[in-house]
Amino acid sequence: MLETTSYSLDNSIFPNPVPASGSTAIRWDSFPARLYCKGKQLSWEPEAIDFSQDVKDWENITPTQRRMIVQMVAIFAEGEGAVTSHLAPMIICLSKGGYREHELYLTQFLYEEARHVEAFDRFRCAVCPGEDVVQHQTPSSRILFEQELPRVMERLLSDNSPRVLADAAATYNMILEGVVAETGYFTWRNMLNERRIFPGMRTIIQHLSTDEGRHIAFGIDILRRLSQQDKSLFPVIEKRMKYLLAHAMRMQQEIFANFPEGNNFGLRPMLSIDFALRQFNNRLRALERAAEISEIEMLAVS
Repeated sequence: MLETTSYSLDNSIFPNPVPASGSTAIRWDSFPARLYCKGKQLSWEPEAIDFSQDVKDWENITPTQRRMIVQMVAIFAEGEGAVTSHLAPMIICLSKGGYREHELYLTQFLYEEARHVEAFDRFRCAVCPGEDVVQHQTPSSRILFEQELPRVMERLLSDNSPRVLADAAATYNMILEGVVAETGYFTWRNMLNERRIFPGMRTIIQHLSTDEGRHIAFGIDILRRLSQQDKSLFPVIEKRMKYLLAHAMRMQQEIFANFPEGNNFGLRPMLSIDFALRQFNNRLRALERAAEISEIEMLAVS
């Protein structure tokens, strides 16, 4: 159980905090400001994606394969909607401390999450408008997106301590983005790339993967700063990630449960489950390495 005592973030975690109304120049060479600039360069618009071939491909796949497409759309619609709805407390937490570069990047971060919601909704409306995606969500996805994520993010509104911020970043950036979403991209690619079908969805996944790479890097940087300020936080972060991993692994099993291997685009469930585990280990190792380096070194490796 995390401590509930509310106290402000130590200014040593993020250099040069200024009041929200202050005129101090933004540190454009800082890690979050660099991510912000990269995000502008790589911006994209969902309404520009052409789904005409996706509509044709939908007509040419089996009913079971259609259900699997809808299952994947449902999971991503649920997940992207949840992370969009629950990012605001982190923005408020860092904004109150005057961490302008972080606030700047997080506002872009929120826009990107909203753009992801739009992309999946545009695909659904164009390709499978009659499908009810809500019924295709799974028990574990609901635990992750409707219980665990809101709980840790909303807690930031009343307790902005480093331990609570670490809990939030571990949940949001490391597990939901760094494991769950990345495993979803892996599954989408295995379904579509080799068959060269659903080019609109493949474009969405390419853009999302690029956006999420920056989101994950931001989370690693937040946790790097917190761990360096308080070495006792790393075990807390690791414990939280391992707890959520169990739900993420069960979610992969639930996704594939109703799809026999002979009619599910040739996918093997264990490939996605193994990928999720590898992603978890990669994220944990990245945090271990980041805890020992400076912001300058973080910029060099990102």
